Amino acid sequence: FDIAVAGFSTLNYGNQLTMYAIYQVLTEMGKNVLMLNRPHSSHSQYLTPYSSMFYLSPYPDYALDKHYNNKNEMRQLNNRCTVFLLPSDQVLRPEWLLGYDKYTLLDWVHSDKPKIAYAASFGTDCFEGDEALRLEMKYFLSRFDAFSVREESGVAFAKEQFGINAEQVLDPVFLCPLRYYEAMASLGKLHLPETPFLGGYILDKISERTPLINALQENLNLNKTCVVSNARVLMNASIEEWLATIKFSDFFITDSFHGLCFAILFRKQFVVIFEKWQTRGLPRFKSLLKLLGLEERMVESYQEIEAKDLTHKIIDYERIHAILAGEIERSSRWLKTALDECVKNRKSLDTSALLYDILRNDYETKIHSLESRLNQLEQKIRNSFPYRAYRKIKNTLLSKLLKKIVRRLYSAARGAPP
Repeated sequence: FDIAVAGFSTLNYGNQLTMYAIYQVLTEMGKNVLMLNRPHSSHSQYLTPYSSMFYLSPYPDYALDKHYNNKNEMRQLNNRCTVFLLPSDQVLRPEWLLGYDKYTLLDWVHSDKPKIAYAASFGTDCFEGDEALRLEMKYFLSRFDAFSVREESGVAFAKEQFGINAEQVLDPVFLCPLRYYEAMASLGKLHLPETPFLGGYILDKISERTPLINALQENLNLNKTCVVSNARVLMNASIEEWLATIKFSDFFITDSFHGLCFAILFRKQFVVIFEKWQTRGLPRFKSLLKLLGLEERMVESYQEIEAKDLTHKIIDYERIHAILAGEIERSSRWLKTALDECVKNRKSLDTSALLYDILRNDYETKIHSLESRLNQLEQKIRNSFPYRAYRKIKNTLLSKLLKKIVRRLYSAARGAPP
């Protein structure tokens, strides 16, 4: 494969469309792309296939790789892929990074393999991890050949925290041709109201947003609402239905970053609800809205919508999409140049980097072997004793000490080199 995309999939519309977008963009560049997902050693959530939320999978089977048990197993990908690309979303936010076994640091990729970060995000403007994690991230991010971030604030953050020169680019959903989203939306409009409606996508508790939605619906004089959430109108909507909810709405309300992105792509009149207590990553909202001069569209209450008269102010999409066209061209050029140059100027592997790759691979292999033997021993004990007796044995001091030793060795194997 020309490129391995080291992303991850969750049950989230924005996440799955972001991963699809970068796949489609790279494919249209003529690249042969393999989509990777986080390994089973991740501790956050269960593993979700990239196509799980689509009604019709947009991927050929060969483009989706299997789920590996751990990062050590993923080292075999160094023999199958030329370039490794870290895609967009909050792939470098410490909370996610730790939950996903630090997989997105690409510490399992050989030192001489080209590595690119496209529109990566740190999630916030302040570092949420400890100093040990920051230093570990600094080392592994320094191995990237080209690095770009999604948020404007990420440029300074990357430099201050990790010593990296980064360029700001657009989220990949903007680079993917609109016709693909429009085709999906047309497929998903079957369950939508035939009369004009207020569309929405709400991630927070819908009960907290219902009064605002009802007031907005009344203000707009719309008889129908179609809000995608966990508890209103369209439950478990496919991605095609989610896109249709945005494209065919008469007005759109959301508290989601990618809800905002697609409202702009589909030229919708919209408002974004975002309150100070939310933790989903305010910088990405601010960065995009500032770029397009739409800051006033972010509100905290219905009273603010009324005060700004946002239901009657019409967004000038000719101006907005003129700005987007320039940014899309610039971002696409950055990605193409990064891919071409990292292959053309492929790094030669120096002795220290080669030694590190060998030692790390050997160390992790031994640690995984030890951990596997411990799990087998625990399974034998479980099968040999009644449940209560097994729990008592498992909680003995010896068992605790053994696990503590394994955790320390396993952590050391993943740490940055001295």
